[in-house]
Amino acid sequence: MNNTDCKIYLNSLVKDSQNYVLHSDMCIFFTFYPFQCFLDYYLQLEDDVISPPNFLSAIDQFIKQQTKKWVTLQFSELGFIAKLYHTSDLNRFTRFLVDFYAQRPVDYLLTDFARLLDMKDMPLRKPTLFQHMGQYSSLVLSKSQKMSKFIDKYFKNG
Repeated sequence: MNNTDCKIYLNSLVKDSQNYVLHSDMCIFFTFYPFQCFLDYYLQLEDDVISPPNFLSAIDQFIKQQTKKWVTLQFSELGFIAKLYHTSDLNRFTRFLVDFYAQRPVDYLLTDFARLLDMKDMPLRKPTLFQHMGQYSSLVLSKSQKMSKFIDKYFKNG
């Protein structure tokens, strides 16, 4: 799918709000991470998460269980927290974020990216391995939406 097709796809999605300033800034911030590394995988985490002590071995085991091609593996059901990517996909993913940060929050763009690559779902490990410690989501897109608790219902610590 080329850049024009992507723009048509994203513009066809319903915009929840015109106020994407915070989330646009977050998209740009994520694109400046040091993606040129020699590892096989990149795990997107935030600085305010908790995890069980065995999370690295659990991630490794979940990767090995995958039988189908994947773009993103999820270790939290929440937003852009605890998403795993092949480092070989990061240049394409960050380019996608740069191209479309103004249209949608990064939480939605990660799903859009997977769908554009014909991934119908992003495997979610249950129980999940990370819980955001903030009490509320910053992804409130309109004044009519109420703040809701930002809790991963599948998280078990330990």
